Amino acid sequence: MESEDELVAEFKAAHAETVRLDKKLAAARERRRAAGVKLRASGRGTSWMARLVGVTPQAVDGFLNYHVRQARKKRDEREERDV
Repeated sequence: MESEDELVAEFKAAHAETVRLDKKLAAARERRRAAGVKLRASGRGTSWMARLVGVTPQAVDGFLNYHVRQARKKRDEREERDV
């Protein structure tokens, strides 16, 4: 059986790894979004991009428009507060 000290060390190590991987994942998502926006600007569609990575066109649309949706959500929340 593991001691409490060993479990605490594992807990902290796993948390640190999660933080590190979250940062890497966020960076990869941003790179994917930026490249997708450029592909769309060059005339490629979401269906074409979706086939490249094995997801639906709706998923591609979702990650390409993430920042637009977030900005809209924040604006709507501000408007609700101001009413």
